[in-house]
Amino acid sequence: MQNTSVRLVPVIWKKKVVDVNQQLDDDMRAAVRILKSGDMSTIESMLKGIDDVNWKCSDGNTLLHWAATLSNIYAVRVLLGVGADIDAVNAVGATPLHCATLCGSCETINELLLHGADPTIRNQRGHTVFDFMRDLWADTLYEEYEELERVLLGLDGDEQEADNILLSMGISSNYDLMTKRDLRKTVSMYV
Repeated sequence: MQNTSVRLVPVIWKKKVVDVNQQLDDDMRAAVRILKSGDMSTIESMLKGIDDVNWKCSDGNTLLHWAATLSNIYAVRVLLGVGADIDAVNAVGATPLHCATLCGSCETINELLLHGADPTIRNQRGHTVFDFMRDLWADTLYEEYEELERVLLGLDGDEQEADNILLSMGISSNYDLMTKRDLRKTVSMYV
């Protein structure tokens, strides 16, 4: 009689993938510890040793996701300066702007918007950053950005209105005229 039992053989390449993911997660944990420290020189040294500023750990988070989550404005600025993908999505479709919004950091949200983050991106559950603001920060954060949502969703806005919203958010004092025009143009595209 022939033996019909199935013999399982380990597949080595799968183990290597797991090991690679584990290493990426370990590396990301180490990087997050550095971001948490807030030490500017250590953050800069870490970034010099990274080949791809947009590398992701197994949950899809990038360094920019973590910097935004930690409200580390210095790290956000440095990462954006070296080419971090401002609209990178993680495993649940969240962008760094979603992360900053969940944490309620106006300064980080403004910095990401200033650099062109798209607040209309929806995560896998269909939520935009405005949905998070409304649900989590209705009496505080959402009031700050409610008008921006209206303009971005195209409800009676124009370029001047978009500029006024950006001014009311205090963004204008931190960037030059060319950047202001580019940002205003980006905002008005949704009007």
